[in-house]
Amino acid sequence: MDLCRLLQVSSFNMPGELALAIDSCITETTILVVVIFKKIREVVKFKGKCKKLGKEAKHLQFLLEKRSDAIKDFQTVPEFRKCFADIEKFVESCTKRNTTQVVWEVLYTRDFPAIRKRISALKDVFLLESVVSFELFLLGLNSALTGV
Repeated sequence: MDLCRLLQVSSFNMPGELALAIDSCITETTILVVVIFKKIREVVKFKGKCKKLGKEAKHLQFLLEKRSDAIKDFQTVPEFRKCFADIEKFVESCTKRNTTQVVWEVLYTRDFPAIRKRISALKDVFLLESVVSFELFLLGLNSALTGV
């Protein structure tokens, strides 16, 4: 049963507008409480997410270094190296932050989502570069085999 109807048929017998206003206030308050709990959860999980980002970056860095000869001409490699250095600094600063600083990051500065977006965009461009490079390799191989 709708809260407005409940308030109208209850012993209060309120006018419809008042019941609608109360219903609206309850809805808005509930939404606000949910947002607050989400932000609290984000603050609590922040340091763990930073550590995970650092591990992912180190893994990607290892893979890039392992295949450095194959990707030396890729334009994204220097950008990746700079991004890895920035992530390393960010993760190091995360471990030193107190609760107030973490709250400030989660609510205001929002560097963590920005750095995640940056590395994600770099991975997309790198993947595109890889595909183009592979296609060029195949075209070259095909030309060498067919003599064209």
